[in-house]
Amino acid sequence: MLEALRSPAEEARQRYELARADELARRGYQLCANASFLGTAMGLVGIVTLNHAWGIAVLGGLLVAIYGYASGVYYRTRVALSAGRESRAALELAQRQYRVGLDLVRLTSVGALYALNLARFLHFPTGRWLLAGTFACLVGLIQFSRWRYYRDTERYYGVLSTQELGWELERRRQTLVRSLTLWFVASAAGLISAHSLFVLPPLTPAQQNAYGIAILLLLIGIGLFSDYLQIQRWKQALSKREHNASAQEKEG
Repeated sequence: MLEALRSPAEEARQRYELARADELARRGYQLCANASFLGTAMGLVGIVTLNHAWGIAVLGGLLVAIYGYASGVYYRTRVALSAGRESRAALELAQRQYRVGLDLVRLTSVGALYALNLARFLHFPTGRWLLAGTFACLVGLIQFSRWRYYRDTERYYGVLSTQELGWELERRRQTLVRSLTLWFVASAAGLISAHSLFVLPPLTPAQQNAYGIAILLLLIGIGLFSDYLQIQRWKQALSKREHNASAQEKEG
């Protein structure tokens, strides 16, 4: 009865607020993704060149990325409260949130490596255990974010139609191909230009940075391979769904 008593103006206002919250959440996540990419690129340049002035750019990118992420989380929560946690809009924003969360964690990894370089430059004691512990925590965050991302993506794909799921998987495939190409070019260029730095044990800051960047690239490569396996699994689920739909049509 209460639903029936709502005026058209009230319904229009609620639809407008929902659409606005959805758009602001997307803008926040896009800001986080852009700032994370730029901050990571500038951080890697500073680490390779041993130029500590790039630290300001890394810190600025990290702060902007955190702001964009927090803004996206806030408005995604409003969408979930208004449309329901299992609504299509809320599920789409949820899997987008954890995708940009991975970008933010990667930027944090570069920032941690940059901070360790700066600590050495200022003659602060930094042991290998500190480096290992920092990267272990970041790897844990990356794996947790990736698990949440796959879980929420699974729920989001469950509300898509067969045709929409096919389009989404094709878009994901194209994005993965571009990411793999960029990763391969960056890894090959780094290996060719810095192969002389890969010695054991790494003693100089340049040698330690080379191993740190190599670890980051390895983690990114493992993540891309994991994305490939997920896409293949979702393609199999799509084929099964299409087969079941075709069987039902024949029975009908």
